[in-house]
Amino acid sequence: MKRLTVLLLFCLCAAQAPALDRKPRNLRPAAQAAETETGAEEWQLEEPVQPQSAPQAAETAVHSTPEPEPACVIPELSAEQVDSLVAEWRERQRSEAFREFFNTYVLVDSLPAESSVPDSVYTGRLRALASPIQLPYNSIVRSYINRYVASGGSTIGRILGMSQYYFPLIEDELIKEGLPVELRALPIIESGLSSTAISHAGAAGLWQFMPSTGRSYGLEVNSLVDERCDPILSTKAACRYLKDLYRIYKEWSLAIAAYNCGPGNVNKALARAGGESRSFWDIYDFLPRETRGYVPAFIGASYAYSYHRNHGIEPEAAPIPLSVDTIRI
Repeated sequence: MKRLTVLLLFCLCAAQAPALDRKPRNLRPAAQAAETETGAEEWQLEEPVQPQSAPQAAETAVHSTPEPEPACVIPELSAEQVDSLVAEWRERQRSEAFREFFNTYVLVDSLPAESSVPDSVYTGRLRALASPIQLPYNSIVRSYINRYVASGGSTIGRILGMSQYYFPLIEDELIKEGLPVELRALPIIESGLSSTAISHAGAAGLWQFMPSTGRSYGLEVNSLVDERCDPILSTKAACRYLKDLYRIYKEWSLAIAAYNCGPGNVNKALARAGGESRSFWDIYDFLPRETRGYVPAFIGASYAYSYHRNHGIEPEAAPIPLSVDTIRI
């Protein structure tokens, strides 16, 4: 009986052993299979991309996002370099503005502007100025008058605004020297009433003195100081120069022409005209091209200054204070 019981226990254990051992043996192949499948997927993702054909590559390039270009690097400038660049830019602006003004309002071969004002009106207004300087009227003078009062008067409006600042001191010096006050119009055609104007020939200031002429009339001109751009000092020098020219020619139109081109050129023109000429108009054809338009431009500027309101032109606001205090050390 005892042997039968031991035998039954042994058979029972032998029968349960395969059942207990079956689960681990079934799990290992499943895990290994899962790992194998995962590894296959990873291997498929890591496989190199097959090279594309030419059309496919072109299509891919079209739809791909282009790489951004590198930004332009602006070098840092010192304060001195910035000031230098700004000064150069302003100098170019002044030079271009002066050249445009001169080509439009002084050169004799500039295109004349048209006007519906009768000649008799211009003649009567010029005579009404009653100036010791002869202000005759003709077709050339008419074209210069029209240049100043045409095109809405934008240029003469700016000049009139600046005249509120410069003309009082210019008129004071002219009166002190016993000169006609109408000579105040000379800086209009010389520089457009810009004290910093510099011509292509090197003349500078309101009165456009050349360096040698400025020095001969007491103006300091060097690399540090340029008194040609000083409105008061240059006006004093211009008055002395104009008085000397009038002593030579005893006629204002010739003196004004000589102020522009120099006494030498006026003397040559007088000689070519026969030596008996007494006015600018007698030697008109023998003067330099620039000077032929100088006296007519002076008459046109004088007219525009006196009669601008008759043409609906008003002064623009001056960009500088009209009254300042001067402190001398």
